[in-house]
Amino acid sequence: MKTEKYADFFEEAEKSMSKDSIRRAEGEANEIMLNLGLVELRKNAGHSQSEITGYRQSSVSKIEARKDMNK
Repeated sequence: MKTEKYADFFEEAEKSMSKDSIRRAEGEANEIMLNLGLVELRKNAGHSQSEITGYRQSSVSKIEARKDMNK
């Protein structure tokens, strides 16, 4: 998941990394993201509940509070 904030970093890193290294790094990043709860993902992305497009803040709060949506 590339954000605009880090686009230059990823572009430069990909120029200097082998395809195998990129594949491994993406796999590790995906594993980390799978182990984060929704609240941590949203906060790490720098968004408030009200900034989640397509959802009211109260809906985001309810989703984040569900036990089956968090580890």
